Amino acid sequence: MIKDLSSMIMRNYVRSLYLTIYSYVKPGAIHRFAPTHECELLMEVGSAIIPQMFNVIERSFMVGYGEMSIPSMKLGEIIANALKEARIITSRVPHDFIIVALITTAGISYTLAMHRKPSISNFKQAEIRILRGSTWQDAKSILKGFKSYCPTTLSILDELELSEGRIEYERINLEDLFTILASKVRSYYYLLERSSEPVRAAEAFIKTYEKTGNIQRSVISAYLELLEGLNISKDLYDQIRRIKNGNLSFREIGHELIKLDQEFRKRKYSFDYLLIPLFMGISMSLASYMVT
Repeated sequence: MIKDLSSMIMRNYVRSLYLTIYSYVKPGAIHRFAPTHECELLMEVGSAIIPQMFNVIERSFMVGYGEMSIPSMKLGEIIANALKEARIITSRVPHDFIIVALITTAGISYTLAMHRKPSISNFKQAEIRILRGSTWQDAKSILKGFKSYCPTTLSILDELELSEGRIEYERINLEDLFTILASKVRSYYYLLERSSEPVRAAEAFIKTYEKTGNIQRSVISAYLELLEGLNISKDLYDQIRRIKNGNLSFREIGHELIKLDQEFRKRKYSFDYLLIPLFMGISMSLASYMVT
């Protein structure tokens, strides 16, 4: 049973990764029609960390079944190893995407070990429980991973005065670490308890999927839910609302999304960081349909 469930969760991860990156036009963010090659990079990195994804699934199950404590998971080491594997592919390691993918999957695995029919809130609570149960050794492992494999983080670590000594002295766990990092790297905010965006994205996804049965349209709804929560100019906000709430065909929605994407890029907006809560929302949504 555990082997079958592990395979289901891995398929959930791969499917969520694909939908997040290659789904239809996501205005202002990475998508398959965007004038960049970021899609290919994220998919390569997402594939490279699969061995560590299996590790996190197995250990999270063991925690959920009471066979292992959260500190014994050594989540920090798993994350550091994933960063190392990504560094083989690129010098621009998308550390935030890697870390969020592993922690989201850990929360899903932990939840499915405990609940036969989980809810979105169950997944979110499990993720927070894992972060709070982690240790300063986990945070120290990630910091070492940043320094070794993620050169783009070095100036941020210096600015935040994050050092191995401070982590050990203050007993900083993963929840503390991501709270500190979130002040400079917006992506990490979505891992914190006070962030409602991943849950809202999941709820929008499920609502649309159960109404239409169209998974691409569900991804768009989840992304528009995230866009709607941003502080942007009124004319752009009104366009988002019209696409989100208007009675448009899928073809008409596609046309409007392209127009909005062009307008965002013209005004130099970049919402690539929204892929983080989008991935989390899609992952939790798909996992909520699993019955253990």
